[in-house]
Amino acid sequence: MTRAVPPSTPGPGDATMRLPDYDVAQGVAIIAFTAVPGTAMSAALAAGIGAQLDRAIADPEVGAAVLVGQGRVFSTGAGATGPEAETVLDAVARLAAEIEAAPKPVVAALNGAAAGPGLELALACHGRTAARGVALSFPQIALGLPPGAGATQRLPRLVGAEAALRMLSGGRAVRAEAAPAGLIDAVAEGDPAVDAAALARRLAAAPAVPTSARREGLADPRGFMAACAAARRAPGPIPAARALPDCVEAALLLPFAAGLEMERAHWRDCRATPEAQALIHLTRAEAEAALPPPGAAAAEVARLGIVGATPRGAAWAIAALEAGIETVLVATDAPGLAQVTERILAAFDRAVEAGRLDRAAADLRLSRLVPAERFEALEPVDLALLALSDDLTLQREGMGALGLLTRPEAVLATTAALSDLDALAAASGRPGAVVAMHTPERAGRLCEVAATADTDPSALATALSLTSRVGMTAVAAGAAPGLILGPLREAGLQAVEAMLLQGVPPDRLDAALVAWGLDEGPCRALDVEGLDRRQAQRRALGAARGRATVLDVLVEAGRVGRRAGGFYTPEGAVSDEAVALVAALAEMSGVAERRISEPGIVRRWTAALANAGARAVEAGTAPRPGAVDVCAHAGLGFPRWRGGPMVAADLRGLLRVQNDLRRYAEEGEVFAPAPLFAELIKNGQHFGDL
Repeated sequence: MTRAVPPSTPGPGDATMRLPDYDVAQGVAIIAFTAVPGTAMSAALAAGIGAQLDRAIADPEVGAAVLVGQGRVFSTGAGATGPEAETVLDAVARLAAEIEAAPKPVVAALNGAAAGPGLELALACHGRTAARGVALSFPQIALGLPPGAGATQRLPRLVGAEAALRMLSGGRAVRAEAAPAGLIDAVAEGDPAVDAAALARRLAAAPAVPTSARREGLADPRGFMAACAAARRAPGPIPAARALPDCVEAALLLPFAAGLEMERAHWRDCRATPEAQALIHLTRAEAEAALPPPGAAAAEVARLGIVGATPRGAAWAIAALEAGIETVLVATDAPGLAQVTERILAAFDRAVEAGRLDRAAADLRLSRLVPAERFEALEPVDLALLALSDDLTLQREGMGALGLLTRPEAVLATTAALSDLDALAAASGRPGAVVAMHTPERAGRLCEVAATADTDPSALATALSLTSRVGMTAVAAGAAPGLILGPLREAGLQAVEAMLLQGVPPDRLDAALVAWGLDEGPCRALDVEGLDRRQAQRRALGAARGRATVLDVLVEAGRVGRRAGGFYTPEGAVSDEAVALVAALAEMSGVAERRISEPGIVRRWTAALANAGARAVEAGTAPRPGAVDVCAHAGLGFPRWRGGPMVAADLRGLLRVQNDLRRYAEEGEVFAPAPLFAELIKNGQHFGDL
């Protein structure tokens, strides 16, 4: 017998809440709920599931229940981070306790991705089935938080400490078929709800064992404790990572209820830390940075056109092919086209060799590549991207050709960070279709997307959507020289030069910033990039004019970095010649030597970045301070757990940062405080309020 219950019924605390669907089939209640992709379990949804679970428990014709998501996900997201966060955790924890106390077994059918509180709820069920390929994760650590609804107590009971800590501390998803033994009871080739119902019927034949009473993962106490000790030896900089081994260890040492209390106490403590606040801020900022203009609809890009036999062109082609987009690659010289095509082929060969793709999948992606030597091949594309050098004349000629030879509906884009995007838009003959999609060198997968005043909002929305679709970090920016990242890089460089002129050795400067959290010190990074290249970027921005700079004297002396050596010798030692050249420039410029402490090095570098970010916000180049933080993290290596220069300034206090800038102002114009600091301080605001 199958009985359906009307889905729209008033729920606890919400007279308009839509209850999950409820059906009974062969003695099993199927409770099917809908979670919005990208969002975590909510308090209302948990209450709705609980209401339908109460029906199942009270129904004499029901012997067990199955929880299943509808659509593409079970429940994803790391969890609420606002004022409602603990209310949501309380609701999920209550429902988990009700499931464990239920007199009838409850099985979770993971039909799609399950993450965060949603997966924590599934851990409380008496069994779990999952469709093949379903991703399972606990991403809370990416927000600087441990789980707060029981995962640190239930997961180790099922899979042991080592596997539990690997999932909880890494935050990365595992596929259902590769999940640790004990987490998933059956991997389904089809609908996991079918296997879940069968499992529920089997479990109903005997008293159900709640997860809190499971002992399989605790069977080896010595190994369990060793795994926790190993995790403590490599905790990382985030307090939540240091809390996880203690919480997991509690699953072995403490009663279940006490372990839950300990987990929640650590969650509260971690939520108050600067690291969690920075991580939560940056995660929100990344989502906001890619938002299209209000009301603008993005067009689907089924075919992408790329012009240019350049590393940028190859990188875009690889990203588009990996996303399953047909890609027309145009280069007017046959040797250049062959070279860039070979580069693309080699990238997929490496992916196969590394095991990231099988050969069939790689060949399928490569089958979507259409190399061509004539611009006419671009006629059917939805977006055409100039991946040429930044030479304005060449860019104008290329954009003019795109304007003539592509469909009127196509978006026209350039990867260059030009000082005059308006001139390029005019050259196209279709200014409403033109955007910049700048992917700076040595900036990971950052893509700054800029528009002119004439750009149609739908063109900007399409460019942002495509950027996110191919796995890049999209940041909407106002059209200006260097966009957002260029001036940030220049500010960081000027701060470094100011400290070098005052006698800070390159290796000490690098060591201070690496100890603070950078992966690579700025002087060594300049050597790798090439001092001459950075000098050219500086000149394109029109920065540091009218005076000799550290870059100038080193480049003039042939110390251009890379194999020639720059601040360091090719063997890795500090270059005595570079130190002498900097000292001579300091003497000529009248710069006195100053003892700068390690914290002083960090404060100068971060204050310069925050100051440049404030000027970008003032100018409208950065639509909000969070966009600066996203660019600083993705493009400068600003540590994720420190958030970015703008949120770091908020956390330190804007008055303190402004005072730092005033003290350093005599050391260089980069430290002259932006007016926005005084304005925010006067109004009792922070960058986060903008």
